[in-house]
Amino acid sequence: MDETIELNFESWSIKAQERTRDRMKLQIKLSKEEASAFKNFMDMVKPPEIDPETFMKGIFKLGVETMEMKLMEAVKTHAEENDMELSSVGLSDKPTVSKIPTPE
Repeated sequence: MDETIELNFESWSIKAQERTRDRMKLQIKLSKEEASAFKNFMDMVKPPEIDPETFMKGIFKLGVETMEMKLMEAVKTHAEENDMELSSVGLSDKPTVSKIPTPE
């Protein structure tokens, strides 16, 4: 499976519409060539027992989970790199030892 598929994400028309009852409709419009490339991609990697809609939901879910992991890693890295600054405002996750004044 050394065939590559080119998808030009910049040319995609993506719409997100807020719906009633707190729902959302996402719509992605592909060009003829991009639609063909995506269908070829599905034909190559989609298990036959999974319908196309379920496969696309899985791709979307995996993308969201991957982005969430990257964001969490970026936050963790930022917190580690800025621990002194964050701890000075009480946002460090490291336990701090507070000194109790002793009577003199």
